[in-house]
Amino acid sequence: MSWNLSVNVAGVASFQPFTSLPTGAYKVDITDSKMEKAKKEGSADNVVFETVITEGPHRGSSVRLWCNTDFSENIVQQNWKALLTAIAKKPEALEAGVININDTLFVGKSAYVFIQAAPEGEKRTDGKKQYDHRNFVDPTWAKRYIEAQGNGASVPTNGGQQAFQASSAQPAAGAMAQVNSLL
Repeated sequence: MSWNLSVNVAGVASFQPFTSLPTGAYKVDITDSKMEKAKKEGSADNVVFETVITEGPHRGSSVRLWCNTDFSENIVQQNWKALLTAIAKKPEALEAGVININDTLFVGKSAYVFIQAAPEGEKRTDGKKQYDHRNFVDPTWAKRYIEAQGNGASVPTNGGQQAFQASSAQPAAGAMAQVNSLL
């Protein structure tokens, strides 16, 4: 059977096979964010961030991160705290209480992510492929990690950012900070 198509590939890069990024901390620019509905009923929605690595040998690589919106979980609070600390003009303002955030707040801002590469061929308990762990991390921790790696030092990759964990204390009832002036 014969066929005929019209196609324009001018200015498009050739396909490159996907490869996992090595375990490490990376500075990224946030290029987009969107809310993604939970796939399972009763689960929290996710904010999906599209980012691009801006420094080092993997500069230009895209990294997608999912941030859960179930703020009752301490790990979720810590992940958001790391992201908000990275983009804040006045990080101390994050301690003022509840803040309102939206999709436009993040686009065009820099942050840091930590990727823990999944071992080749590793499976989850349900038998599906194990993917890399990806999280936003505190900028101070990330900079120390990157500097130590550049000096050839051994840096912990499992729990190494515990010293920088955000407080899990809940903001006072009714406390509301104005996000536009603080972030």
